[in-house]
Amino acid sequence: MHEFSIVQSICEHAIREAEAHNAARVLSLCCRVGVMRQLVPELMETAFTLTSEGTILQGARLELETEGVRVRCEDCGHDAVTDEIPFACPACHSGFIRCEGGQEILLVSLDLEQEDCHGSADSPPA
Repeated sequence: MHEFSIVQSICEHAIREAEAHNAARVLSLCCRVGVMRQLVPELMETAFTLTSEGTILQGARLELETEGVRVRCEDCGHDAVTDEIPFACPACHSGFIRCEGGQEILLVSLDLEQEDCHGSADSPPA
């Protein structure tokens, strides 16, 4: 269950960024997660709920985007992107494949609620 340590790191980074922008709280986070990381979305959401408790992230929505992996077959030349961990070429079933990408864990964006100049929270316009 490495999801918890990964989510903790994401939360720490998100809190630093939110504080650097004087946010009252974070409304949502969007993370891009590579398929090769083999992270379980449900565990990430549970870890996020627990890790964010008592912080400016509490109640925020965690959005997860999946980054696929590019597979190139060295035998037939087939080139494709897949959201599954490849073990063989999807075209000729050769095991002689080269994989690129699908390794990232990236905090893509934060939706912040800003404090106005009087110290009260002010949500950005929709």
